[in-house]
Amino acid sequence: MRELIFRELVANIIIHREYNSAVSTEVIVYNDRVVATNPNRSRFTGSLDLETFEAEPKNPNIRAFFNILTWADEIGSGVRNMNKFVATYTDGARPVFIEDMIFKSTIPMLVYKLKDKSELYLHLAQITSEQLGADNTKALKQLTLDLTFKDTVDFDELALKLVSTWSEKSGDLPNFRFLINKELSLGKLKKVGSWTEKSGKLLKKRARVLLSTLMLTLTPISLDDLAVKLGYRSKDRFRDDYIKPLKDNKLIEYTLQKANDPNQQYVISRKGKLFLGGSSF
Repeated sequence: MRELIFRELVANIIIHREYNSAVSTEVIVYNDRVVATNPNRSRFTGSLDLETFEAEPKNPNIRAFFNILTWADEIGSGVRNMNKFVATYTDGARPVFIEDMIFKSTIPMLVYKLKDKSELYLHLAQITSEQLGADNTKALKQLTLDLTFKDTVDFDELALKLVSTWSEKSGDLPNFRFLINKELSLGKLKKVGSWTEKSGKLLKKRARVLLSTLMLTLTPISLDDLAVKLGYRSKDRFRDDYIKPLKDNKLIEYTLQKANDPNQQYVISRKGKLFLGGSSF
């Protein structure tokens, strides 16, 4: 599997490199990931959405040569294959591809599960394990946490880092508004008493409801059940204020194709799981 991953990575570098640039290509192998950077003719700046991106041939002649040698498949296959192979190799981790003048590929080779740190999510969302339910609690413990947080043991520090990450990422999501207290320092947070108080200091109510909704959709759930669990009498208002921005930004999705199906439920998407885990989309 590692050979397949590296074959796709190296082929992608050679096929898509901007050869008019004198900037060197780099492949750096760390203990837990591989990072490759490559000069690039960028079409936009930001992370590739692996579900919707449209590949563009950067060097058609080189690509045709690789096709003849059967070292490459159809256009865009390198990124998609790495996504598939890495998820299999690491039990759920996903590569991140950043489009810019320097194209950056980050390939995780280890996966870090949330496990006991899942308790922090309950604190931040201000919900109990009973409210979350056994299946969702189990799914939350298996959530992949971004590797940049793996050595953060202190819950206060991890809470501050996660909340800051969620807020930053929400800036790119229309009408999402994951509202936090950006003025709260680690020292001030440690002086706050209970986790209910800490959560109230860190997160505005809207952010807590968005976080709770994502956690409750780790397994499929209906709109009615979501509204009841989170104490909303008007399911229409709950849908407009919280479900719609989550659905529009592809953090949750339908379980059935027909939107108005009476059995329709919501479930968190891969993008939603990456958001929860603090990873790039």
